[in-house]
Amino acid sequence: MSTFKRLVIENFQSHQHTTIDFSDGLNVFVGPSDSGKSAILRAIRWVLFNVPRGSDYIRSGAKECRVSLTFADGTEVVRVRSSSINRYILRKPGEEERVFEGFGNTVPQEIVDVHRIEPIKLDQKELYVHFGTQLESPFLLFESNQNKAKTIGRISGAHLIDNALKKASSDRQQMNAEIKRLEQTRDEINEKLQPYENIAELEEQVARAEEAYLKAIQKQELCERLSKAQEQLGLVSKAKAGTEQFIASLRQLPQVEKLVHRLEQQKYHYRLLTRYHEQWGRLQIEKTKVKRIIEASASLPQLEAGLVSLKQHHVMLARYVESKRKWDEHHAERIRVEKRLQALAQVRDADLVVGRLQKQVNRVAKLEQLQRKWTLIRQESGQWKKTLERNRHARAVWQETLPALSEKKERLKRLTDLHKQWADVTARVKIGTEFCRDKKEEIKQLTQKLADEMKKLGNCPMCKRPIEEHDMEHLIHEYLGG
Repeated sequence: MSTFKRLVIENFQSHQHTTIDFSDGLNVFVGPSDSGKSAILRAIRWVLFNVPRGSDYIRSGAKECRVSLTFADGTEVVRVRSSSINRYILRKPGEEERVFEGFGNTVPQEIVDVHRIEPIKLDQKELYVHFGTQLESPFLLFESNQNKAKTIGRISGAHLIDNALKKASSDRQQMNAEIKRLEQTRDEINEKLQPYENIAELEEQVARAEEAYLKAIQKQELCERLSKAQEQLGLVSKAKAGTEQFIASLRQLPQVEKLVHRLEQQKYHYRLLTRYHEQWGRLQIEKTKVKRIIEASASLPQLEAGLVSLKQHHVMLARYVESKRKWDEHHAERIRVEKRLQALAQVRDADLVVGRLQKQVNRVAKLEQLQRKWTLIRQESGQWKKTLERNRHARAVWQETLPALSEKKERLKRLTDLHKQWADVTARVKIGTEFCRDKKEEIKQLTQKLADEMKKLGNCPMCKRPIEEHDMEHLIHEYLGG
């Protein structure tokens, strides 16, 4: 084992940054209580044996602790621990630096090979004979004789001889038991072989029995095939009878088809009714929304009335335009018919065939119908002219007012959307305010609970320093955001 040359402790328990240079021979640490003497021994144990476990020994307020131990030959072993880092670093003169992670609660074998200090395993526990605690009794002085013997045997290596003797004795007992078991098995096999001394005669009897057995199997298979054929015949007969009954039952198939058709129609009507009911439900929801919008827009009744009136005038104007178009078409048709009548009046040829005369008769009938339609159209045209005369100012009002109404409608829509967004943001702000208030109350309760626990403990769990009343008040003030 190489001797220690230097120890550097950073953020380990009460040590923020401590450097210790060891001298040859005996090294003694002297100082008042709670000055960190025991923490130095814990740091050496931690870097050599990875003891204690966990990360509770990191100095309060620090995120990482580090202990570096340098040996006399220049080899340096560094132990680093934080909430996310757990590693060993090995630096040897003339070699590249090596990093070890993922070793769990053990110590990498490369680190053990450097210092060659290993604990003694005794009855499911480990003894660190190279280190002692502050209040520990002298080595083996107050232990029982059995533990003294075991410990000395472990140190001197005598336990290896004891283990070898125990293993040899156990192997000898197992071999003797195996020999007895094999001899017993041999005797049992010999007893079982005695009834088989006349094996040749038995083989001939077995051959004859096998031949008879094969013949019996063939006959049995034939019998089974016949039975299956008979069963199939019965099944075919039953299937035939069932088919005949089924054919007889199909005589009423037209009535069944009509009934199925009627049921399908009823099913279709039911689906239509279901769809209409769903649409009615959606319309009710839309109706409720529209009512809410109307209630929110109660300040614009005159605007809505004017918009409705303009829409009605717009519809009436569209109807007038459509009627005017139809009147023009009928007037053009009347002119074409009059021209045809004039052309027909000049027909003086008496040798026309009966078919042409019949066509003329049909045309005259159509012309009479057109005459009646034309009369009706003239009457309707007069009515439309009167209506247009009454509403001659509607188009100008519509052209002047509709853009303003459209702009106000778009503005109303934007205001509605902004109102929805404002309501959503207000609700979320309210929820966030309640959440912050609850968390502040919870932090206050937990802080008070922490203060009570630390008062009961009396000392700081990190640096072991006594806690005064003003320290506790300052700590509570800091936790509460002071």
